[in-house]
Amino acid sequence: MQTFTRINNLSGWAVGAIATLTYWLTVEPTASFWDCGEFIATAYTLGVPHPPGAPLYLLIARLFAYLSFGDAQQVAYWINVLSVLCSGLTITFTFWTITLLGRKLMNVSSGKESVEQIIGLVGSGAVGALVLAFSDTFWFSATEAEVYAMASLLAAIGVWAILRWEAAFDTNPGQASRWLILLAYLLGLSVGVHILSLLIIPSVVLVYYFKRESSPTTIKTGVALAVGAGVLLLVTFGLGGLTTLAAKLDIFLVNQLGMPFGSGVVMSITLLVLGLGYGLYQSARKQQVNRHTAWLAFTFLWIGYLSYALIPIRAEEEPGINLNNPNHVVRLLAYLNREQYPSRPLLYGPYFTAELQKQEAGDKIYERGDDNYYLKDRRIEQVYDEKAQTILPRMGSMDASHADLYRQWTGLRPDEKPTFADNLTFLVRYQLGHMYLRYFLWNFAGRESDRQGGGWLAPWADWQKLPSIIAENAARNQYWMLPLLLGVAGMIFQYRKHRSGFWVMLSLFLMTGVALVLYSNNPPIEPRERDYVFAPNFYAFSLWVGLGFLGVAMWVRHQLTLPRVRLAIPFVLLMIPVWMGVQNWDDHNRSDRYFSVDAARNMLASCDENAILFTGGDNDTYPLWYVQNVEGFRTDVRVLVTSFANVDWYIEQMKRPLYQSEELPLSLSMKEYQQGGPNDYIPYVENPRIKGAIDAYQYLQLIKKGSPALQMKTTLGSLNTLPARALYFREDTTAHQTFIPEQFQTYKADQLRLSLKGNGLEKKDLLILDLIDSGKWTRPVYFNSSSQQSVNFDLAPHLIQEGDTFRLVPLDNPQPDQMLVDTDKMYQRLMHDFAYRGLNDPHAYYHGYYLMYAFNYRMNFNKLAQALIAEAKPEKARQALGKILEVIPDEAIPYDVGSIQSVPMLLALEEKEKADHIADTVTHRYDELLTYLNEHADPQYAREQSIGLFAFSTLADAYYEFGYPEKAEEYQQLLQKHYRAG
Repeated sequence: MQTFTRINNLSGWAVGAIATLTYWLTVEPTASFWDCGEFIATAYTLGVPHPPGAPLYLLIARLFAYLSFGDAQQVAYWINVLSVLCSGLTITFTFWTITLLGRKLMNVSSGKESVEQIIGLVGSGAVGALVLAFSDTFWFSATEAEVYAMASLLAAIGVWAILRWEAAFDTNPGQASRWLILLAYLLGLSVGVHILSLLIIPSVVLVYYFKRESSPTTIKTGVALAVGAGVLLLVTFGLGGLTTLAAKLDIFLVNQLGMPFGSGVVMSITLLVLGLGYGLYQSARKQQVNRHTAWLAFTFLWIGYLSYALIPIRAEEEPGINLNNPNHVVRLLAYLNREQYPSRPLLYGPYFTAELQKQEAGDKIYERGDDNYYLKDRRIEQVYDEKAQTILPRMGSMDASHADLYRQWTGLRPDEKPTFADNLTFLVRYQLGHMYLRYFLWNFAGRESDRQGGGWLAPWADWQKLPSIIAENAARNQYWMLPLLLGVAGMIFQYRKHRSGFWVMLSLFLMTGVALVLYSNNPPIEPRERDYVFAPNFYAFSLWVGLGFLGVAMWVRHQLTLPRVRLAIPFVLLMIPVWMGVQNWDDHNRSDRYFSVDAARNMLASCDENAILFTGGDNDTYPLWYVQNVEGFRTDVRVLVTSFANVDWYIEQMKRPLYQSEELPLSLSMKEYQQGGPNDYIPYVENPRIKGAIDAYQYLQLIKKGSPALQMKTTLGSLNTLPARALYFREDTTAHQTFIPEQFQTYKADQLRLSLKGNGLEKKDLLILDLIDSGKWTRPVYFNSSSQQSVNFDLAPHLIQEGDTFRLVPLDNPQPDQMLVDTDKMYQRLMHDFAYRGLNDPHAYYHGYYLMYAFNYRMNFNKLAQALIAEAKPEKARQALGKILEVIPDEAIPYDVGSIQSVPMLLALEEKEKADHIADTVTHRYDELLTYLNEHADPQYAREQSIGLFAFSTLADAYYEFGYPEKAEEYQQLLQKHYRAG
């Protein structure tokens, strides 16, 4: 026994060390895209991230931030290392879990393991754990600052703990109970990281049931699963339930009895503590061991919840990032319930074609006032046609852009109404197939590419000659389905040898896979791949992969007599995770990537001092939060997120100074910005008496006064309206000489006129009006690409590009489709101020948003060069185009549409060698790709087909224009060849 235990422990740590070293060598040195920048910034400042928060993760990440020893630029690295260590420990516990499961299948007594059995167990643990370690999704999560690595660790420890309880129960049931208490504590902690970890609960209950029940039956097993589902709901919503009680009590005690704020919280916690104490006392006094264990577990579950106290405590301190400002119990409840996000009906709801019949006032929304809670708003309930509703609604998104996608996935005609059969078709094809099974096969069969929506890779997919664009994609990883087949072998082996264990494993696999799909109810398009949410599912299957090794090893031992063959087959199986590691290394190595942070620094560097910068999406914003809140870079710039500017708590924060940034100069009070007021949405309602634009100052004054002339009655209250499709600001044209470039002085306008793009204004648009009117151009106002698209005004005629941002100025561009460029500022910033670390490294891995940003930078240099040519500054234009070819060469990031559009300017500047290199490289690739696609049609590459035709056409025109007819004819022939074939 001691021999195996020692070997098992050491081997588990060794396998974990291999994984940890791999992750440490490939970890990202700074903040990655998506939520990483937000989590690093909120961990460092102990701020409040997006709902429902991850307080335990933030606290532990803050401790890791101290390892930077005051070097702010190392903070992100060390918080990334937290994911490295969590993931490495997950692999260790995965190893030990597999060996625990394997011992049951071998039916070997403790202390009587033979050498061959020990080798089989250790081999199974190593193969299963390392397959997980080198799988696509798990490795990706292991090298960035996200919650999923820690969530996977807590889930893995939980599964291991219940198996340890099971093993210890036969020898000492009393002592074994400590594993259940540990497990309950882990579940409580998991809520403070991510609720994905809680999906192990039904499987945990099944382990308990099979161990305690001497004669299990199908009905009893079903009851045990139902109990497990109930426990899952209890643990998931227990904290929310207590918060709901506390919020309702607080409103009652404060409003009805005049007690101080927080009385309901104190009373609720007191009742909880008294209840737990009473249960512990009574069960101990009566020596009810099982009941006492249950009360202890329940108590430790609540102790695990305590990390959530961080959220309201820190919100009250008003940190720089304080999303939803949950500084009191009523706001905390909304925060925990994720009320800012739209809900997705799970059991019953409308189809996307359902007609909205009416809107009704729903639950009351209270806000804390000076001495009581007041009714702030009512939730809006949408009532749809009952005939267009269904059970288990899968196609219920009312986003207009989703309708065609639903029809594409189900084959519905434009005028055809969906049926329940179509509903199930979408569930199977898209939600289960595209959004789960595809990810599953990425990890255990092979991955086709890193393209959004890219498929899995079958073994036979590489039997034909492929174009370089497809074949050389770094994320094209071929596993020959070996991990999948080994996992299936493990499923069969466990089913035959240990039926109850198989049902436990199957419940874990289904809960973290199919059940999660049903709960998520994904819309027909997502902003990014969602494979990371299935990390626990891939962990579960990796356990079967390990058991598959053991099953094959035992089969070899009994069926084959040749010693060399008996040794060779397990050795070959050990090579499966090694091969996965080799395949995945190049597209999981982030060790030389910095551009997510450099792009954020460049965006801030594009702004003048004390600027206000409007941003849009997550990847525009979270890296900015990181560089400002952690690295302290350009904290004089106030970053304003347009999507948050529609809510009052965020506008209230904008009215306060932050770091070196002053508060926003706004004249409207919080009463005008309050949620539930008349300005949540301001529809355009034509007024026949008003011709043309209205004065913005006068309009804002009417809003301040609550003028009845603007208001419109609805079933849910009054709304302010907009009586014209344009507003103007009276300008003192002599006040803007300093920031309008000399070459654009002729475009100055006596009035800045903003025209409406849609049919109304949102609160963010009202804020922009207020800012322009009150600010009087005392602070520069900038927009990035995404934010200028998200506002409901046409800003293009009034913007000047100064780098990676666009400055709002009081002028009218007569050709708004051609953006004005301040060449002096833009040249200085792009050529000298911006950072481009690693973009010229051919070994660095770039995909997704990195490629999009590289395209944007190439286009920015093109715009600069074009403007310089127009200003008769050819040498500077030549330098600009040379710079972009130097900092983002084709060897690092392949030429794209931006590169193609550089060619005409390079020819005009007599840089034919550089133009030829781009043209020849691009046309060779797209000729190869389109030739392949003409024989093997693939809708995924429709965009590339269009780009190829665009390239041939653009290049042919450019070479004709600048006197190179032979080259032009070559590209014209390619265009005709593929245009006819397409």
